[in-house]
Amino acid sequence: MLSGEHANVIISGSLDGISIFHTLRQHGITTPFILFTGDRRENTTIDALTGENVFNVRKVGSPKQQFADLCKVILCAVGKGTKDAQEKNVELYRWLSENAPPEILENLNEVFYVLNVDATVIYVSRNIKPISGYSASDVIGRSYVELVHPEDIDGRLSQFLSNLSGSNEATEYRFLKADGSAAWVKTAARPIFIEGRVIGIQGILTDITSLKTMEEVLRESEEQYRDLATNAPIGILTCDTEGNLTYINQRGLDLIGSPGEEETRTVNLLEYPSLINIGFSEMLQKFIDSGFSIPPFEGEYCSRWGKKPTIVYIYLLLSTRKLSQEPGLSWMISPNKNYPRSL
Repeated sequence: MLSGEHANVIISGSLDGISIFHTLRQHGITTPFILFTGDRRENTTIDALTGENVFNVRKVGSPKQQFADLCKVILCAVGKGTKDAQEKNVELYRWLSENAPPEILENLNEVFYVLNVDATVIYVSRNIKPISGYSASDVIGRSYVELVHPEDIDGRLSQFLSNLSGSNEATEYRFLKADGSAAWVKTAARPIFIEGRVIGIQGILTDITSLKTMEEVLRESEEQYRDLATNAPIGILTCDTEGNLTYINQRGLDLIGSPGEEETRTVNLLEYPSLINIGFSEMLQKFIDSGFSIPPFEGEYCSRWGKKPTIVYIYLLLSTRKLSQEPGLSWMISPNKNYPRSL
């Protein structure tokens, strides 16, 4: 304590605390000090202590009552909330002591938190710091909305009310960090009941910033690939594993003479007669079943909308990207077999 390390409050559970208190003050340390004692022999000495940052909690009543009294004084000592709020939060602290042992809470991978019905943080586990840059004591006593990105506040308030009503749906939002940046988090919470009354909510918080970053990189990659496909000098198509067409670019539409993508989606590549006749459908089915690469396929193909028979060169590719929402494979068509080979 004399080393200058930060503490929000110091609690002593014995008469020796009085000498500790005097030593701290002699060294200019004014951290709020709580004497948690109760022996009648001490009362006169304790009562003689004065100062706005020294408090006394007597060990009277049941352990639950003693803990509730201590919680109220801790809140008062560190300036967390009004007196009415302190009284209201006693039930939550009592619930925490009975249902959420610290040795479990402080060893969770996820962040555990408790809010009262006014959305004030009553408890948060210490592992909030790696996510937010805040220590637990920095967060406790603050309004929940102070820690939410401004653009997400309306949604979070709505979700908080839903949680109080019994919803435990998992949701995502941006948590405002100590340095002003935001971390993406996923959370799920449910109400806390005492004698049938809702007194707050308990929840779990997980950092998903890395996942969101990865999703953004993939989204940008897909957009770049889609731009490439849209402007390609050859037809690019994708289908699912049932043979249903899921994407075709404008060049592909032009090559087969289709009036539009929706009309083209009605063609099943495994069932269309012209493709069956040239052996493409059989080859496609083998590719779907095996997943093994095959040599480029070349054949005369007459589309459903062809003004005349068109020679098209078809190249199968196993698709690792999605130009549609369906997983599957990509293939290319061209009136010139040198196009795909030169790309």
